[in-house]
Amino acid sequence: MNKQSKLFNKNFLLLWQGQFVSQLGSQAFAIAMIFWIKHQTESATIVGTILMLSLLPQILLSPIGGTFADHYSRRNIIVACDLLIGGFMVVLACGFFFFPEAESLLFTGVVIASVLISATKAFFNPAVVAAIPDIVPKKKVAAANSSMQVLVQISALLGQGVGGVLFRILGAPLLFLLDGISYLFSGILELFIKIPRVVEQKDANAKRTLKAFREDTVSGLKAILENKGLRATFIIFALLNFFVAPVYVILPFYVEDVLMATTDWYGYIAGVFGLGSVVGYLIVGVVKVEGKARKNAIIFSFVCSSVLFLALSSISLLWVALMSFGLIGVLNGFIQINVLTLIQMSIKSEMRGRILGNLMTLTSGVVPLSLALSGIIIDLLDQRVRLMFMSCGIILVLLSVFMLFHKNFLEFLASTPAEEPEDEHLSLKEEEIAM
Repeated sequence: MNKQSKLFNKNFLLLWQGQFVSQLGSQAFAIAMIFWIKHQTESATIVGTILMLSLLPQILLSPIGGTFADHYSRRNIIVACDLLIGGFMVVLACGFFFFPEAESLLFTGVVIASVLISATKAFFNPAVVAAIPDIVPKKKVAAANSSMQVLVQISALLGQGVGGVLFRILGAPLLFLLDGISYLFSGILELFIKIPRVVEQKDANAKRTLKAFREDTVSGLKAILENKGLRATFIIFALLNFFVAPVYVILPFYVEDVLMATTDWYGYIAGVFGLGSVVGYLIVGVVKVEGKARKNAIIFSFVCSSVLFLALSSISLLWVALMSFGLIGVLNGFIQINVLTLIQMSIKSEMRGRILGNLMTLTSGVVPLSLALSGIIIDLLDQRVRLMFMSCGIILVLLSVFMLFHKNFLEFLASTPAEEPEDEHLSLKEEEIAM
């Protein structure tokens, strides 16, 4: 495969820079959306429902997006998604500037923006994740994943930290506009990326039919179900996501009603979590662990993060909350990069997009339901968020204990992916710079 020998080669650096800019704007949009809806409605149920709607398209469409990433230009998919989101966000910002009194229309626009972003990410994320092993040296895939996630979390640290302040001072419209501009700039940068493309020989000279496309999407799901390690990973991460997701609904109420802080502190807490994640990513990039050592380190991180999550139910001091979220971030970053790299390197390039797309759907499919239910439950509990943290924390601790006895999951964490063999039925095609 025609990869360059350096980690930060031209293609990876362009992708890295583009993602930094778009992620920076995206984090500002997320804060503006959450607090604008909260201040408009003062309802956890509505906040949870909107968050559910903002994830549902991505979850439902990820298998299709993964198949697209296997059979079409990954570079073109990435560019088109960024430009589409950027254009819509600029239009939405203009609506806020020129029609500030049309609250119902603006509310609808925010919901549509959330759904649109979610739908495009279903195609965008599998394309990015599937492309990374094809544009960096094999031995540096873990470092590439680490550096990409460092970028995401640094942008989260900056975007969320500044976003909370900007929302209080300037309001939602400016943040929406900045988000749109950042996506457009990112899309322009990504036009100059070359991503080697591996396709099956039969696809090189023939147009894929709808039936074949559907079969390839289903084949990704079958590959997961037939692999005991991937199947176990799906089950455990689906459960984790279900009981961690409520924090997205809880946190705005936790900041203002429990910590008695301004919206600025939502950004600070999210930023500290991001900074902790950066530390976790850097640990993976610097300290390489394999086999049983990797398995033990991941399990230990799961247990510690679950205990810290439970401890949040009794914390009311700002500095203690900041430290707790920072430590959870470190552990989360360490787990995320190790597991992602293990999955990536266990899948051949020509299958990577569809399998990763299916995994994204399977592990995240429970999140919309969790968000909607958590919003309803918080309102039914008179917004007693401490009780929600305690309940979710206890379940996560029990789930961590369950991992210790799940043989297939433990074997997968300790496994060493085999080198990908050359396949005479594959052909290599490099994308042109022009769209």
